[in-house]
Amino acid sequence: MATKYEVIELDHKEVIVDVSLGESLFFNATKMAKPFRKKVVEFLRIKPTQEYIEVLLRYNGKKYDDLVRIQKGRCGGTWLHHTLLFYFSEWLRPGYSFFVGGYLKEKLSDEKFYHIFCGEKIRKNVYVIECEGATKIGISGDPHRRFKQIESASGRKIINRFLSKPLRDAYLFEQRILCKFQEHKLIGEWVTSPFEEVAKYALTIISNEADMINKIIFGLSAKEFKRLHNVEDVRENLTAAELANLKRLQETNTGLIEAEMGYAERKEFLSKLHQKRIVKQIA
Repeated sequence: MATKYEVIELDHKEVIVDVSLGESLFFNATKMAKPFRKKVVEFLRIKPTQEYIEVLLRYNGKKYDDLVRIQKGRCGGTWLHHTLLFYFSEWLRPGYSFFVGGYLKEKLSDEKFYHIFCGEKIRKNVYVIECEGATKIGISGDPHRRFKQIESASGRKIINRFLSKPLRDAYLFEQRILCKFQEHKLIGEWVTSPFEEVAKYALTIISNEADMINKIIFGLSAKEFKRLHNVEDVRENLTAAELANLKRLQETNTGLIEAEMGYAERKEFLSKLHQKRIVKQIA
């Protein structure tokens, strides 16, 4: 099969896409990273990327070469599968995924696009546990199994626990909590801070981020939305398009958090991004 390339422009930057395989797209990531003065190898080395690739390999039955490939000669460089593009584009620059998402929406079927932007398989829980005077902060896709492992390995009984709902950006919340209590660090993810204090902080930052996104899109907090629509989960009452929009803002917010942008600045940026998309849809 002859290789077919498509040269596109995303936010005034040239991007080369291999469209030879229909709805399985590959992007020349080396060329994409160049205007941002970044290298793809750095993206592939960071923990969130490795965890995400691991999940894709486990759940989708893919091989590493199905997601990342090295090409020599014409259009040489590192090429990334479209399932990695959202995360890669946010790593390049917070908000850049807005333009990538628009292109993927045009090229992929609704089902494939939905799974990229609204899939549930890569979510993890943030947890805070207390074990005999020490507090541990962590994330897990199977927290109850993880709790048993911790008890077995440490020889300590878990006395109290806080467990969030599954979150896409669980890793970043974990890092923010660890950073907050780093002065009280014992070893690894264990701190001497009281469980109640750590759990309260975890609940606050997770709730605040969720409410910020909900208020930007719907003008309501999660609690207000649930009461108005008489549902237990906000996502239960959303259309596929609304879910995709929610996902975009959540992932953009993840990139902004990783870039250490403050809450007020992120709220303003995301509000403008959302309004820009609404205007584009109307036009």
